[in-house]
Amino acid sequence: MKDEIASELGLSMTAFGIMASMYFYAYMIMQIPVGLLADNWGPRKTVTTGVLIGGIATLLFGFATNPVMLFIGRFFIGLGMATVFVCLLKIQSQWFSSKMFATLSGMSIFIGNLGGAAGQFPFALLSLYTGWQNSYLVIALATIISGIACFFLVKNKPEDVGLQLNLQSKTSEEKWGLIEGIKTILRENRIYGATTFYLFNQGAFISFVGAWLVPWLREAYEMNSTTAANLATFATVGIMIGSILSGIISDRIKLRKPVIIIGSIICTCVWGLMAFWKTDDFFSIGLMLFILGLGSGVFPLSMAITKEVSPSSLTGTAIAVLNTMGFLGVACGTSLMGIIADWGENLSQAARFGNVLIVCLVFSIMSSVASFYSYETHARNVY
Repeated sequence: MKDEIASELGLSMTAFGIMASMYFYAYMIMQIPVGLLADNWGPRKTVTTGVLIGGIATLLFGFATNPVMLFIGRFFIGLGMATVFVCLLKIQSQWFSSKMFATLSGMSIFIGNLGGAAGQFPFALLSLYTGWQNSYLVIALATIISGIACFFLVKNKPEDVGLQLNLQSKTSEEKWGLIEGIKTILRENRIYGATTFYLFNQGAFISFVGAWLVPWLREAYEMNSTTAANLATFATVGIMIGSILSGIISDRIKLRKPVIIIGSIICTCVWGLMAFWKTDDFFSIGLMLFILGLGSGVFPLSMAITKEVSPSSLTGTAIAVLNTMGFLGVACGTSLMGIIADWGENLSQAARFGNVLIVCLVFSIMSSVASFYSYETHARNVY
């Protein structure tokens, strides 16, 4: 779809990269406001409003006839969708024991990616037969219906349906002012190892896989779009399995830091292979992408650490601060990769994507370094 949008609206690779990153900039900007809304206004109202905004923005994206409409639509899609994950984790923290947080976070990411993977083929078919704009209009309608469903189906906490589960600590009942809540999280030095890890981890994986993986496979290995898209699913499957496995293992052994370190080192090794080693064996390429996703899948543990060093009543705000860093990494990474992909007039497209992979390798090295500074909570709240 990248080629269709870029050619129809006259976007260079730099412009396409910036357009793609608008989602992440909006997502990043909204994280702390969403966290505060989830903690104070409640996740049900917050996610309903956000999903409806995202649906309306998708309509604008689908009707885009010029780059300005495209950019604005993409930005407001990110603005609306920024509410979903933080509210999900806030609800999760209210309905389930804190001992299960990493496992449940991994399961949530697994299910989310499963939906994304399952939707790729139908969406590709829809785009093929109806065009990219009409396919986005269908997505817009489905999103608006989902937003309405959230209002009627989502419940903030067990007490909303007459249950008394007594899962929360005393700090879950504390009330914080908006500014006081942000200051409390930002003063907590123990979050910064996890947030820095998350920034560079997401900045490498999500930026590249989301915008540049399929073009790289087409240019570097001379694949057709279908083959490249099929191989790209190995990375998605890897991160799905990695997210749920890392959560289960971490909760079982009651350790966060060693799992994050191992995953980070694995990612760095694979990024190095992808940047400096070329093979024509499809199995080897798929295996590299799968292992890359598997290693990247340890990122939910940074969410667990951030939650566990923060007051329970500020779970939404704490996760929002972490997500702000993660999507800052993705937004900057996507834009930077677009600039690098356009740079070098005398270089082939394959060589330009090789330079993009070096950016990913540098990001991954930084993520690995930061993983050694992540705080070990032993899978319990230590605030």
